[in-house]
Amino acid sequence: MRKSLSLKLAMQNLRSSYRLSVPYILAGILSFAMCYIVLALSDDPGLAASFGGRTARQMLGFGSYITAIGAFLFLFNINRYLIRQRGREFALYGVLGMDKMNVMKVLLLETLITFAIVAAGGIVSGIVFGKLFQLILIRMIAMKNNIAMSINVTQILNTMFLFGIIYLANLVYASLKVAVSSPVSLLQEKNAGERQSKGTAGIAVLGIVCILAGYFLAQLVDDLRVAVTRFLPAVVLVIIGTHCLFLAGSSVFLSFLKKNRKYYYQPHHFISISGLMHRMKRNASGLATVCILACMVIITVSVTAAIYFGTAGSMDSTYPNEIVLYGQVNQKKYYDLFRDAFTESAERHAGTNLRTIYSACVTYTEENGVFMQGEFTETNTYITFMRQDDVNSLLKTNIQLQDGEVYIRSNVKKQYPETITINGVSLKVAGQEKGDSQIITGVWGYQDFNNLLVVVPEITDTLYDEEDSDIRQMFMFGYDPATDDPDEIADALNDAYHAVSDSNKYRPDYDDFGGYINSVSRTVEFTETMSAYGSLMFLGVFLGTMFLIMTVLIIYYKQLSEGYEDIERFRAMENVGLDEDEVRKTINSQVLITFFAPLITAIIHVIFAHKMVGTIVDGFGTIDPNVYTMTLAAVSLIFVVIYMIVYWGTSTVYYHIIRQA
Repeated sequence: MRKSLSLKLAMQNLRSSYRLSVPYILAGILSFAMCYIVLALSDDPGLAASFGGRTARQMLGFGSYITAIGAFLFLFNINRYLIRQRGREFALYGVLGMDKMNVMKVLLLETLITFAIVAAGGIVSGIVFGKLFQLILIRMIAMKNNIAMSINVTQILNTMFLFGIIYLANLVYASLKVAVSSPVSLLQEKNAGERQSKGTAGIAVLGIVCILAGYFLAQLVDDLRVAVTRFLPAVVLVIIGTHCLFLAGSSVFLSFLKKNRKYYYQPHHFISISGLMHRMKRNASGLATVCILACMVIITVSVTAAIYFGTAGSMDSTYPNEIVLYGQVNQKKYYDLFRDAFTESAERHAGTNLRTIYSACVTYTEENGVFMQGEFTETNTYITFMRQDDVNSLLKTNIQLQDGEVYIRSNVKKQYPETITINGVSLKVAGQEKGDSQIITGVWGYQDFNNLLVVVPEITDTLYDEEDSDIRQMFMFGYDPATDDPDEIADALNDAYHAVSDSNKYRPDYDDFGGYINSVSRTVEFTETMSAYGSLMFLGVFLGTMFLIMTVLIIYYKQLSEGYEDIERFRAMENVGLDEDEVRKTINSQVLITFFAPLITAIIHVIFAHKMVGTIVDGFGTIDPNVYTMTLAAVSLIFVVIYMIVYWGTSTVYYHIIRQA
């Protein structure tokens, strides 16, 4: 066959199937642009030369792999939907005398045309929107200087190479489909129903067991270490269980509805259930994929948003002043000496909001509320003692304690008795809560072990033995200088550090203080921290958007392919008296089941994952435990709204396909 005829056929095929080919091309352009943008940002020399930008580049470099894998799986699966719809077309080519090599030649030309359009549109879109995403990233990582984004030719070529592989894989799949199938099988494939598999009940039970096991692991989480080690097994179990449940559970559920004569023998229910049973396996695979993608969208965006906003909100308590010194001493007298030296330095720089905090971190064994000082082990309890005035100042609380009272804040959920004993001293528990026990900079702690913040009116040596070498007596000093100039802030920070570190050098009664001193600027720490978490949120929103687009288009192509498959069935039913109102009811009934089964299942998965994922989020230093809950609720609501819009749009397209036929 002449090349001109092959090219004409390829162009005609793309134009005639515009309902399928245009969204496929747009999906390719969008995927190409997203891959280019994330690669270009990860290779941006302006980010590399800026403070905080290096962390963002590392995050984006990791994200580029996820984006590439997602784009491959996404476009490959859409291509499978398209090839299935073209079975009759390929069969007719064979009937009309075109051999398989010529059909493959047409497929090659279609692929080249599609790739050329996708590459051109993706490059233009990536360049146009790249600057917008760069500005969003700069804002998220709190960079003050603006940087220019040039066209990155190297990353354009890398993206073209990646998408060349993707479209080559699609071409190979389509060519193999044509090569191994006969015209008769291709004609029958579209209308061939699926038989119920043997062992359906066993697969359904396996799915339920896997999901319940994943839920069980997610609930048996008390600390960060356990949550991290059990996260992957729980996710794998839920993914396996979801696929098994949709594969076998959908069959069992539809069979149950079919046996209910009152429900089944109504026109719209009869047609919708029969249609769903006609393609049980494909429905199950598609619905399970949509369910898992929905979970990925909700959890990815809500987790990164919670870490970003939670960390930003906790910076004031972590670094309560612009100038902060923190460290460890082996005796209380060094704290007093350092405090006086720091106060003098603050006065020299007209400092305000002076803050001097002392805390003692001690290891205890605990049994039924009785704490005895001991060596550090993984099973012991690690207590940080702090004064109520310091805690109230940092956390904006109003804890008021009397002598002999304590307030407990634990990183694990545990109820202590109304009266506890610490080192032989009986103390009344005025209140207790679950929360971060390490609330000041420099406090040593082990987030995945049992940590307590014990708030007391005053820290006294009756609560612990100061001579114990395992005690960590921590301090944090801070003040706000009367300037915003970075150089003057740096001078003030340097003066404070040397004033404290040199204060014991020329005193004969003060030898080595047996600890360390660190100095930080809140502005510098904020920029560095937000560059990490800001780039993490950017990546989370970026990937969440990609997963959402995948979800929407998978639903779209699923509805479109099923609409074309159902044309003959609805035509036959109309010939025996099915009116337009019944057609619409049937479509609504069928679409309702296929749309909301994955959404409801995804929401249930997210609810049961809340405890485990929330524990992991808390490990990033989020002070308020409600931050993740609020972001999860907000993201879930937004996703449901978008999902409903997609439901309305695709059901309308499905109805128009049926009516136009």
